Amino acid sequence: MSELPSYILDTNTLLSASLSVDNKSITAQVYQKVLSKGILLASDETFAELADVIFRSKFDKYLSDSRRLEFIADFRKSAIWIEVTHHVTDCRDKKDNKFLSLALASNATLIVSGDDDLLVLNPYKNIPIITARVFLEEF
Repeated sequence: MSELPSYILDTNTLLSASLSVDNKSITAQVYQKVLSKGILLASDETFAELADVIFRSKFDKYLSDSRRLEFIADFRKSAIWIEVTHHVTDCRDKKDNKFLSLALASNATLIVSGDDDLLVLNPYKNIPIITARVFLEEF
């Protein structure tokens, strides 16, 4: 992998970034900073969750289909795809283990999340797990 730092943004962070029309939300700023100054990491499993969640009907009033497709396409072309071969089960929320597995498979610099189930593990095997606000303040 390159000398650039590599980041994992969990689904809620990415979804929140997609909701920011003017890119001024904290999560949108994080997303833009990761794209411009680092490497965005993804796996088939993390992408599948993003694609599923962003198209849920409860977001219809916030996101047009074209905005969703644009965000997904941007994410897909911007991310470096990592094949995860070892799956961990250390998170109390089983659905979040995919982010930990990706972090280990890629030797990620850090994970950005607002999820307490992930944040409580900070650091996870020497990989920091921080909030979007902390990311902007420290990176």
